[in-house]
Amino acid sequence: MVKHPLPIPSSERERVVISWIARANVVERERLVERFFREEGETLEEATPRARSALRRLVAKGYLEQRPVLVAGGRADSSSNPLRRAEHRQLWCYSVTPRASASLGVPLLPPLRENSVVHHFKVLNAIETVERQQRAAGGRVLGFKLDGQLVREEFRGKVFNARTQQVVPKFADAQLTLRHADGSVEEVNLEYVSTKYTDQMIRDKAAAWRGSRTIWAAPNQATVARVEAITGQPAFTV
Repeated sequence: MVKHPLPIPSSERERVVISWIARANVVERERLVERFFREEGETLEEATPRARSALRRLVAKGYLEQRPVLVAGGRADSSSNPLRRAEHRQLWCYSVTPRASASLGVPLLPPLRENSVVHHFKVLNAIETVERQQRAAGGRVLGFKLDGQLVREEFRGKVFNARTQQVVPKFADAQLTLRHADGSVEEVNLEYVSTKYTDQMIRDKAAAWRGSRTIWAAPNQATVARVEAITGQPAFTV
């Protein structure tokens, strides 16, 4: 049975939500509630039922698919924010369907590996931190591409031949396009450095991206200090 293209959603919010999820690949419901549905003065819990209904409609219409993702982690501190607490339980997550990607022209990124889930969510946290930093400085983040999209764009239409010993470029976790307060536009790399990164791994990545600015994020101050000592560039915690 041939499936017809999906229509462009009439609601601007639906279009924005679908587009953002497509670029973010896999997104937790809590993050979507916070980003798109929670009104000023409203708690996350108050906004969740409305968001759940809206997302359920997009699933029913074929734009999104929903699945549970089990994220392993240590015991969450009771003072943690909701997104941090979410790292220690089963999450309901959303991604765009192949049909929505083909119909609306939005990215369809590679499936997220189970062992990459925590790293992926940390990258999204880091992107949102940069968004807040840019707004505070009078600028904004115009857009971002995750490594899965960067890899596909780099190798689209190319045939890799092992005999040529082609050097495969190192891709950052994300590439962000920033507009600064003075109107200038800059493309920067963003890399989340987990505690598993060795000093040499950090050194290699910094060397590969020399000539362009890299924003570094890490899970704790010890790793931030290590990144800053190796790269000579600032880092922040997420």
